[in-house]
Amino acid sequence: MQDSGSPPDAVPSLSKQERSRWRPLWLLLFLVALLWSYRTTEIDPLLLLQAESRANMWEFLSGMFPPDLSWSFLASLLRPTLETIQISLMGMLIAILIGFPLALLATSNLVFSGILHAYTQTSWQRQGGRVLLYLLARALLNLFRAVPEFVWALLFVRVVGLGPFPGVLAIGVAYGGILGKVYAEILEEVEPRPLEALQSTGASQLQILCYGFLPQVLPHAAAYTLYRWECAIRAAAIMGFVGAGGIGQQLELTMRMFDYRQVMTCLLIIFLLVTVVDQLSALAQRYLAGRREKAWGAASVWGLGLLLLFLWAYHGSGVKPLLLLGAEGRRQVLAFITQLFPPDLSLAFLQETLLAAGETLAIAFMGTLLAVGIAFFLSLPASQIFMAEGVVSTREAGTGRYLRLCASLLARGLLNILRSIPELIWALVF
Repeated sequence: MQDSGSPPDAVPSLSKQERSRWRPLWLLLFLVALLWSYRTTEIDPLLLLQAESRANMWEFLSGMFPPDLSWSFLASLLRPTLETIQISLMGMLIAILIGFPLALLATSNLVFSGILHAYTQTSWQRQGGRVLLYLLARALLNLFRAVPEFVWALLFVRVVGLGPFPGVLAIGVAYGGILGKVYAEILEEVEPRPLEALQSTGASQLQILCYGFLPQVLPHAAAYTLYRWECAIRAAAIMGFVGAGGIGQQLELTMRMFDYRQVMTCLLIIFLLVTVVDQLSALAQRYLAGRREKAWGAASVWGLGLLLLFLWAYHGSGVKPLLLLGAEGRRQVLAFITQLFPPDLSLAFLQETLLAAGETLAIAFMGTLLAVGIAFFLSLPASQIFMAEGVVSTREAGTGRYLRLCASLLARGLLNILRSIPELIWALVF
């Protein structure tokens, strides 16, 4: 308990002083990391401006226009496009089923500390078991999200064969780890005062969870889940590169044949999918942000719609749980796991791996800086509140306001284009 005689702002001012004291060190570390990453990644901006690079870029871009909009090609893309949506939906459903229970176990406020355990006496053995369960859940979430969905897809293709089912499993496992981590962080940051009020009325732990934790968590968790669905669309679009279904199979085939007009058509379809999902996410977030009584009144309609949507996705994505849990599936999983052990700990391989890991960190660091620069440049005009509906725009009229609106739409379109194309495709282009 804080001493009542101490000044109320003593701790904040001390914290601010500490932050200012460490600021030069953080700046120095950032500059060292920047120089090391720049050298490791061998970045050469002038390389993009050379005559050969410009010629290759022009040849690639000019070969993509006009896109192939023939009826025969578009008809051949209909089924893979629907399959991509179905893979993303079923993958997200599995991710939620994996991530949410693990998030509950990976939240210290729920497992061994916080208001739920403030007035309960437990033995050290039970407390230790709860901490162990917490650490195990955290470790599983780290494992699931550490392995990229592309690698999970390679594993599940070997286990269950080609088709959309391994793509569903890959997204489900990888995104389950991501969602679980974010859900746990949201649960850790809940406002404690409503929980304390419920505790004072004699509410049980289950009631505190249902009426104290979940109402605070639901809007943030739903918003992030919808964002990850958008990411799942992009992930499902490249699963076809390893035989896991979706529009990626057609995209990989057209790139192998150097038919850039058809590549452009596939990318346009992915762009449209991401744009539609973005609008649906915004609509759903506005719905969740509305009045609670209005939300509960329409919950049955939304629930029925989601149920029909997932039934459609289940039917078309080729999900066959028995194929994974059957004798052959278990044998394939066991055979793959046994081949992983013992790991190769030879000095030569470890040195090579450490060098590759350092290069990976450098690529991630420089790529993040580039992403921050692009996002900072486009985020301001992409904000409709500032550019078209905010305080600044209300002071203008006529042409100026419409120019701001056009700039906002253009910036949001560029952001949709940049994020709709998977990273693997950008890497192949460059």
